[in-house]
Amino acid sequence: MLFRVSGRYELQEQVADRSGGSVLLAKDRFRGGRTVVLKRLPREGMSREAVARLRHDFLALRQIPH
Repeated sequence: MLFRVSGRYELQEQVADRSGGSVLLAKDRFRGGRTVVLKRLPREGMSREAVARLRHDFLALRQIPH
């Protein structure tokens, strides 16, 4: 375990790290240890294009049944 996020997620592995943020595999402790993917955003401000890409990705991923 890398560390916990708000006591809910146990971060297992960082799978990508780019200027738009880091992608992490985690276990959701509130859902029986289900594996989830989290994206950690950079602390500094994001460009409008980066925010638009993030919103696009979020809306696309929200359509996937899970």
